[in-house]
Amino acid sequence: MTITTTNPATLTPLQTYAYLADDALEAALSRGQAAYESHWRDLPLADRAAVVRAFADHLEGETDRLATLMAQEMGKCVREGRAEVAKSVAVLRAVARRAHQYFTIGKEADMEFDHDGLDVRIDIRPIGGLLCVMPWNFPVWQILRVLAPNVTGGNVVYLKHASNVTGTALALAQAWTDAGGPDKGDGSVIKPQAVIETLCEVTKGDAFVASDVGQHQMFAAQYYRFNKPNRW
Repeated sequence: MTITTTNPATLTPLQTYAYLADDALEAALSRGQAAYESHWRDLPLADRAAVVRAFADHLEGETDRLATLMAQEMGKCVREGRAEVAKSVAVLRAVARRAHQYFTIGKEADMEFDHDGLDVRIDIRPIGGLLCVMPWNFPVWQILRVLAPNVTGGNVVYLKHASNVTGTALALAQAWTDAGGPDKGDGSVIKPQAVIETLCEVTKGDAFVASDVGQHQMFAAQYYRFNKPNRW
């Protein structure tokens, strides 16, 4: 099977991409898991933040190319595409700059507290590979707002982007590798929607765990916002 991207303004075909064969998909997932287990999760937080900063710098240099690619694939105005890349670069830099604040807890007492009679404990640690299924309307921003905190926190990210922005997805995956990120097995998974459940099984359920973790992260964020305002 293949995907052919099309310029929505002219209906001109742009590029045809082959879906990953099953063995290539397994290899991509294995490379991402190997990168996570062998070094990424164990890197000092400052070192991961440095890679994210380098990624931001690299993307900033790719602004015009990415804006043009978005315009061709999904019809976004070039000036709006440039603004989207700039916003994405800004969130990467913000997370990298404040990584210590976001991903460490200063006192043991901050990690355990009572909430409505329940004993609550917050652990800040990576959990593995996260599968992100993304829409087409903000092809760069939607990815990087998820990638920035998760890879800085020690996870790896697998992307299943909307098929009509496949070129943008692959460009971002390559940019991540070029900037010094772990192998682009963490990058873009070109597969139809029908195999997403299979992908979740292959990644040992990490994607399902991510949805549950997100709820707890939201609670933790609310707790710190209202009870530890100086940390935000």
